[in-house]
Amino acid sequence: MRLQRTLKQEICFEGIGLHTGRFAEVCLKPAPRDTGIIFIRTDKNMEIKASIGSVSDTAFATTLGYNGAKIRTVEHLLAVLAGLGLDNVFIEINGPEIPILDRSSMELTSLILKGGIAKQSKKRPYIRITSPVVLTDGHAEIAAFPHKGRRITYRIHFNHHLLGEQNLSLDLTEENFALE
Repeated sequence: MRLQRTLKQEICFEGIGLHTGRFAEVCLKPAPRDTGIIFIRTDKNMEIKASIGSVSDTAFATTLGYNGAKIRTVEHLLAVLAGLGLDNVFIEINGPEIPILDRSSMELTSLILKGGIAKQSKKRPYIRITSPVVLTDGHAEIAAFPHKGRRITYRIHFNHHLLGEQNLSLDLTEENFALE
């Protein structure tokens, strides 16, 4: 049984958005169990839940939106939270885009690990893939297969002689997320 998890303490960072070029301050805060991941636009007094229903755009970055308020380039931050197994976090931001920091997830991963992760007193809900699921859109395809654990295999093909086809496969744990 895996318990839900949140941050042990508040973690703040600031920087420039990759696409908007705008400065923003972000504070990640511990959240009660069963909260999920909630973005709070402090400059607009709006909350946006991190869910598939909140996705408003995916061109060059993932944008979440609700009632006109949007937050761009959330994918690095959400990858870190998922990779480190965090379930419940409030994310306060005073601008339209998450700062890019080091252009990867390493700096943010390090900040969270330094601040610590707290277990909460409730079992984490999860889904189990019991049969293959495949979605295709033109030349793009994504598939999920039954597996004990979290294995991610990624393959992409670029029509360029220097890039070609690239592959990655790893069993995703909190430990190797920080290493990879």
